[in-house]
Amino acid sequence: MRDFMRLADGTEFEIENGASLGNIIHDATDEADALRVSKAVTKENVAHVEFFSKTDEDQTLEPTGVYDDLALDSVYYDVENMKVLISLHEKSDTEKRLDAIEAEQEMQNEAIDFLAME
Repeated sequence: MRDFMRLADGTEFEIENGASLGNIIHDATDEADALRVSKAVTKENVAHVEFFSKTDEDQTLEPTGVYDDLALDSVYYDVENMKVLISLHEKSDTEKRLDAIEAEQEMQNEAIDFLAME
């Protein structure tokens, strides 16, 4: 059985078995693969993340976890070992409230800009 991770934009890649949110490792097949994964793991793209396993025989997907509102701690590309190391965590209530305040402020700024243009 092999484990996979799917990001909000649909980017999918294999990860090492036994991963946790704070310790996700992708063994890159080459530098292009490592860069593809490294660039895909963004703040916006971890808003919805799915983990699943595939059986080798029939490629059946078995969901193992679905997360919304994750926060990106770090993405590190280990060039020497061709690994992408990803660290995430579930957002705290404070982080979620701050996101809501920032979204509301952005909406207010857009309304002010619109009114200023009239």
